[in-house]
Amino acid sequence: IMDLVAAIRAELVNRKTALADRFSHVYTSSVGFHLWNQVNQVKQIYYEQGRLRNSRLHIIMVAPPGFMKSYLIEQFLDGSHAIMHETGIDLSFMDIVTEAGLIGTIKHGAEGNVMIEQGAAHRHMYGIIGCDEFSGITAMMKQGHSATLDPALLKLLDSGSIEKSLAAGELKYTSHFTFWASTQPMRFELYGGLFRRFLPIEFVPTEYEKDLIRQHRRMGRNQRPSDVNLRNLRAAVKELPEKMGRIKDVVFDPAMDKFFDKKKSIVPHFEEIVYERFAVGYTIMKGNFNETLQLVFDKEMEAHMEKLIDWRLQLKRGSASSQVMRILNQNHGTLKEADLKQELLDFGMTWSDSTMLLSEMVRDRFISRSGDIITGMVT
Repeated sequence: IMDLVAAIRAELVNRKTALADRFSHVYTSSVGFHLWNQVNQVKQIYYEQGRLRNSRLHIIMVAPPGFMKSYLIEQFLDGSHAIMHETGIDLSFMDIVTEAGLIGTIKHGAEGNVMIEQGAAHRHMYGIIGCDEFSGITAMMKQGHSATLDPALLKLLDSGSIEKSLAAGELKYTSHFTFWASTQPMRFELYGGLFRRFLPIEFVPTEYEKDLIRQHRRMGRNQRPSDVNLRNLRAAVKELPEKMGRIKDVVFDPAMDKFFDKKKSIVPHFEEIVYERFAVGYTIMKGNFNETLQLVFDKEMEAHMEKLIDWRLQLKRGSASSQVMRILNQNHGTLKEADLKQELLDFGMTWSDSTMLLSEMVRDRFISRSGDIITGMVT
């Protein structure tokens, strides 16, 4: 079986994608788990505590404007050049999504007739849906007329089931879609149980990484996709469901449990589930299975888990604060306040927003201010 983790990374490298080795395997693993879930729903191979779960590996990438959020989703999902094009997976990529746009609604028409407007989760119920800006949903949560969004979205991302009683009728269906979202740090707001349903990617580029992205963008001029590589990897993805259908058992490496036991102070049990799904998707896309899907927790997998956990921790602590600390660290821990705010403008943070953020960080003793100088802890 082809190693699709390596093949997809190689295709992105061929397209002059900067930092392909840092991010590509996360999206690749999500594809693997998406296909696994659909096979498992039919073959009923793997149960969790007596339940045949409708499980997906949803992703949200949090990064400043212009730093790869949309780019990565496009490379996998959007257009004939997309890596997952013609693989048998239904693909969709939207600029922004609202509750009605994702879930759907039922309403009375002008003549009193019932009108059903299907949401993306219904239209693409077996697909992967990409969303360029997730803040459209979280902003709607704050509005009184969308107070039902939070539980509805939680259920949709978890079990895939929707049951809504509306004035015009009942909206009821089950979706198996996988959701890839992105947002900017200053717009990042995931409430309660919503955050734990995603595998987050946090990216605050250093000056070196900014330059790397700039150089790769230039190298990508007139760079076509590799027709041979695309044809081969797309065919391999298309064959995966049939090959996964031969799996009879899933075996977890005890080393994985020991790893999470050591991390229990920062990784609650419900977050382990998301990391396990990554391991399943990654192993499938590596092609390391026959009649048994053996999840091996080796040094490579451990390194991936450490990075995934770190991304989540950074976002829990506050992505905007992380930006400030990393900028300070790149400047030996000290910077003039005006220069720091100027850099934060490049990350989509207004001057007034950065003023409020720095005041909060001074109050919470993450940084100190002496005159016009901001100082933070060098890590």
